[in-house]
Amino acid sequence: MPKDSIIVKEGFLSKIGKRSQLLVSRFFILRDHALFIYQNRENRIPSNVIFLRGMFINEINVNKKNDLYGFSLSSENKLIPKKFFYHKSKFQLDDWI
Repeated sequence: MPKDSIIVKEGFLSKIGKRSQLLVSRFFILRDHALFIYQNRENRIPSNVIFLRGMFINEINVNKKNDLYGFSLSSENKLIPKKFFYHKSKFQLDDWI
């Protein structure tokens, strides 16, 4: 990452695993109009990067079963799948924009 880039937000979020369909915790860094996803905090190379330009962010209703709060990322481009992210405590969506 560029040395002059600034971390806007970082922390742990959960997502539903592709294969296991279970809730999986990942470390995220929001910077440079992208969401960098790491397997854990110690990793230096992200396992995935989501570029946020042209993406829409929407709050997800509380999942009462797991007491989760979250948001989704989507695009007008139907080839880009919608992504869902969750957190155990309520956070302001504005903090992630």
